[in-house]
Amino acid sequence: MLKGRTVADLETEASTRRNAATELSRDFQTSDLAGVASKGDLAGQLPRLRAADQQERSEADKLAGQVKERNARLLPVAEAEEELEAAEGEVSRIQRLEVTLLATRTFLERAQASVHRSIAPVLKMTIKPWLPHVTAGHYDDVIVNPETLAVQVHSSNGHWRDATRLSHGTKEQIYLLLRMAMARHLTQPKEVCPLLLDDVTVQSDAERTKGILSLLKAISQERQVILFSQEEDVLAWAEINLGSTSDRLLRLDSATIQD
Repeated sequence: MLKGRTVADLETEASTRRNAATELSRDFQTSDLAGVASKGDLAGQLPRLRAADQQERSEADKLAGQVKERNARLLPVAEAEEELEAAEGEVSRIQRLEVTLLATRTFLERAQASVHRSIAPVLKMTIKPWLPHVTAGHYDDVIVNPETLAVQVHSSNGHWRDATRLSHGTKEQIYLLLRMAMARHLTQPKEVCPLLLDDVTVQSDAERTKGILSLLKAISQERQVILFSQEEDVLAWAEINLGSTSDRLLRLDSATIQD
């Protein structure tokens, strides 16, 4: 039975196996071992357990590879802290800029409101006497909104109308007057702003064209007015009404214009 070995040899082998079993079972709960033992055919379970072990090892290796790859892409702590400090500094700068911009916007809005309140009555007084000349008497009074500088005009039939809802030609004539009034009153004291105009009568009929040209001639007594036009009606009017020492009609050669 001993096959040539002594009882002491058997006891030594048994002790060695017992220690190995204890070491192997250290990471397992008693209940886990009991569950495996209760399944009976331990030899039959061995291949399945080995396969499961191999699968777990492969998954562990895969996860270890992912961790290594991600660690390689991570910045060193010192460099990351430097970037964080720089980012926080940029955020602080932008926040300060936002405060500055909000304060600037508030200041400009207040300044605009103040300018509008002061200039709106002046624009009204300037535009009102001009209005009948450029609208052939269809409109005789004007209101300039002090908040937006939007314009309303009073028609000869007694109705007030928003300038933006008038015909394109009438609207252009009214806003021409508005620009001329602003050029007069927004220049520095003792300075005169010239007017440089291009085809401002294109949207006007013959009567309104004459009215606009007559108004511009009157305004030219106080400031220089330069008008470009390619309309025959404007040329005909200029040939009759311009020619004094303070007025001049120039015909531009088409070849010169192309150059």
